[in-house]
Amino acid sequence: MIYETGTWREFAERYQKFAPELRFELDSQQCALVIIDAQRKAFDPHATRGMGKTLPERYPDLAEPYFASLENTVMPNLVSLLEFFRTHDLPVIYTTAGPLLASGEDLPYSFRVQYKSAHGMDNESGIHTGTPEYAIVDELRPRPEEPVINKVTRSAFIGTGLANMLRNMGVNQVLLGGVATHACVESTGRSASDLGFQVVVVEDACLSQFPLLHDATLVNFLMSMGRVITTHDVLRELAKPPN
Repeated sequence: MIYETGTWREFAERYQKFAPELRFELDSQQCALVIIDAQRKAFDPHATRGMGKTLPERYPDLAEPYFASLENTVMPNLVSLLEFFRTHDLPVIYTTAGPLLASGEDLPYSFRVQYKSAHGMDNESGIHTGTPEYAIVDELRPRPEEPVINKVTRSAFIGTGLANMLRNMGVNQVLLGGVATHACVESTGRSASDLGFQVVVVEDACLSQFPLLHDATLVNFLMSMGRVITTHDVLRELAKPPN
């Protein structure tokens, strides 16, 4: 089968006899929304450091569709999900990614190398906690009661206590949106699945700088770890009366 970008679901569905699709439904009484790394360094096209700087400079062919998709699709869908969860008093958790130290030395080796290069930090101090580009964008700004998990790894479950937090809140289902699909979204989803949570990646509320890697992640996740559905379907399922 020849694969074309954008046909990921058709590809995955062809192999359901090998990897059957998981068919659990979302239950508002058990579900938490986890917004992954909605920080200015990844979301703000005008940020002087981060994707707003490096993508247009290095890969203008990637920058235009990336920021257009953020503005026209991903951000509106994240806002819709956030508004639903807040209106119905459902748990919302945020993550941020990046070092505490300006040097980035508290990041794992592979993450540190990629993080510095991707954000153009080769010869200067990095984007770390407290810098403007580290902040979550205003459109999705957390409320005081909404936890923010600051992570130095791609997975939000490594060294953070997130699993215990979710279980203590009675959460069995984790709904993921944010960036990047192929990195922190996937890593967090993999960990959640291995820890026994039912996991949903919201396909039109997450994004990668590389369309092929976005698609590959959705294929792999659907075939191995959880569900992949749209914002519309998420809201439709959550609006149903609890069983």
